[in-house]
Amino acid sequence: EWSASEERMSTFRWLASSLKASRVLEIGSFCGAGALALAEFIPSDGEVHSLELDPFVVEFGRRFQLKSLAGKKITTNVGPAMQALQSLAAEANGHRFKAFDCMQSYFDLLWSTP
Repeated sequence: EWSASEERMSTFRWLASSLKASRVLEIGSFCGAGALALAEFIPSDGEVHSLELDPFVVEFGRRFQLKSLAGKKITTNVGPAMQALQSLAAEANGHRFKAFDCMQSYFDLLWSTP
């Protein structure tokens, strides 16, 4: 599939709700369907930070996020993830992120890529 499936988005919603997440980090957002599913189930003052390399798919998905009330909770960083992750870590100020849909091999690649 080219986007998050309904099953995956349902899982995201369940996780966000069960974990009482208010600040979520999504790495590899693609068009942002998963980010929007998460944003719908976090508190009104919550945040979803999405990281995506491809500006085309971010722009494509942004149209749909803007139509949703939850879309304002989403911030997308476009470009290589390492710099954005370092910036988010510096800004975290002791706050924890809930990370979903992550694969250890992807994190290993992120940390080993300049």
